[in-house]
Amino acid sequence: MLVDYVQNGRMLSETWGDLCGDYDRRRTLFRDLSRIMLSLARVQFPRIGSLTMDDRGVVSLTNRPLTLQLHQLENEGIPTHIPRSLTYPSSDTYLADLLACHDSRIRHRSNSVLDQEDAWAQLSTLTMMRALGPYFTDREQRFGPFTFMLTGLHQSNVFVDENWHVTCIVDLEWACALPSEMLHPPIWLTGHAIDIIDGHMEEYQKRHGEFMTVFAEEEQTAAATTPHATRSFARRMRTGWNRGTFWYVHALQSFTGMYHLFIQHIQSLYGPTPEVRDGVDVFERVVAPFWTPGIDGFVHRKIRERGEYLDRVREVFQKSVPFIEDGHERREQVELSAGLGG
Repeated sequence: MLVDYVQNGRMLSETWGDLCGDYDRRRTLFRDLSRIMLSLARVQFPRIGSLTMDDRGVVSLTNRPLTLQLHQLENEGIPTHIPRSLTYPSSDTYLADLLACHDSRIRHRSNSVLDQEDAWAQLSTLTMMRALGPYFTDREQRFGPFTFMLTGLHQSNVFVDENWHVTCIVDLEWACALPSEMLHPPIWLTGHAIDIIDGHMEEYQKRHGEFMTVFAEEEQTAAATTPHATRSFARRMRTGWNRGTFWYVHALQSFTGMYHLFIQHIQSLYGPTPEVRDGVDVFERVVAPFWTPGIDGFVHRKIRERGEYLDRVREVFQKSVPFIEDGHERREQVELSAGLGG
């Protein structure tokens, strides 16, 4: 285990809220992040995976593409069926396994659905995400080369000085070689969570464009010293933004936000809002059964599992708490609602 201590700089999250309106600081930050992203991206790999070190100190790409999201699923006891030694030769096989992880979460988490309508919504989304994959991925590049990138680049993992020059980045264990479609600007450019950006799209579009301008400038500067570099990551990132690939890959990587991202940014590409009849989304009710045979029995089982889960939570959090009344201590049963929201 290698342990280091960050002595220079503060976490970006500590100053972002107060200083993110400073254009010069933002541009400095975007420039440093772009240089780091480009430096990593130029290291191309023939397979999708993560770096690991053997007992002799030899580093090789022989580990599965380990992201924090995958790690969190397994911490919850949800099987991913992705062995540690598995690397992928093509992007479509990797994306299929990511979707299978979403399926596994629905099947194995006892509180994965709220009710029948929520089940239809989630399962129809998974069905359509599987069907739309070929549109949002580059078939010509499905066998690589693959791009090395940071998948844990949130504000608390980036340390900056007073002018927002990057001094350090931590949690590098989540770096992976992934399909180039997954290289994009950070999602936190406006400080909003990915599944609520829709309410702040004008602001995010401006920040995204600002980042891409700086990224393209840095790529052009770097190309002057490395004329053999033929891939333009800036061009691919802009194409992904205009095409909707940006939202598709973020939906794949978000085990809690996929439905909202699909509804807000992907479904709208294919026509008007589906019809709602008697409070039920007709599209979701029609598509959901194609997720698995016997969908009604599966949904009824998941609703029953949620009820049992809530009973267990109530049992755990039923407790007696003391309170003072008229100078005398009394006790009252209080039911805590923590964890009941699913």
